[in-house]
Order: sequence, then C-alpha cells, then structure tokens
Amino acid sequence: MSTARACTRAYLEQCGRPVPDAAEGDVLVLVSELVTNAVVHAPGPCSLYLVEDDTELTIAVSDSSTALPHPRSPDVERGGGFGWFLLRRLARRIDVYVRPPLGKTVCATVRIFACAGLAA
Repeated sequence: MSTARACTRAYLEQCGRPVPDAAEGDVLVLVSELVTNAVVHAPGPCSLYLVEDDTELTIAVSDSSTALPHPRSPDVERGGGFGWFLLRRLARRIDVYVRPPLGKTVCATVRIFACAGLAA
C-alpha cells in the first residue's frame, strides 16, 4: 500500500502545476481503497494506472478477478464496508470494466484542478 501511495505522490508532483492539498488527500484515499480491494479480494497481482487531463485524474486498478465489486454498508462495530462508501463520496465517477478471463479494472475519476490551465 505504501508503494502505491508513494508512486501516486510522485506522479502528482510531476503534473506540472500544484495539486491542492485537499485533492491530493482525496486521491491518496482513493488509491489506498482501490489497491486494498484488489489485494484483498483478487488472487494474483494488481496494477495501478494514473491518467490526468486538464481538470481530472483517473485512478485505475486492474486485478485478476472477474467478480464485480460488492459494496457493503459501513459497519462501525466490525470495522468494514467503508471502501465503496468512500469511493462514492470522493470520486466524481466510478467505472468497472470486466475483461473475462483476464480480470477487471476499477476506475475512479476525481477533480484535481478547478479549471483547465489554472490550479485550484
């Protein structure tokens, strides 16, 4: 997990313009949740991809499972089910692409800049 977060921080630093602290925090939470879900729920390796455009960053995590994610309600007592809740709260868009028999890719898109060409 720390490797994924470190790589993400390095990627954000090379964006060419400053990413607001709040947006960076959201991105790091999304990366942590997506990678954790892949590691816990899919056998084999997973891959992290980061793609930015003028205003947004898409975080994509691919894994070897073709099973669709099963969102759960957050359970404070047992300490689970917060991942998809956080994804839905922080991401502007979430997409799941299943590629039998290879696996799936879960993408979360988040706004990192206020408008094209200007830092937020």
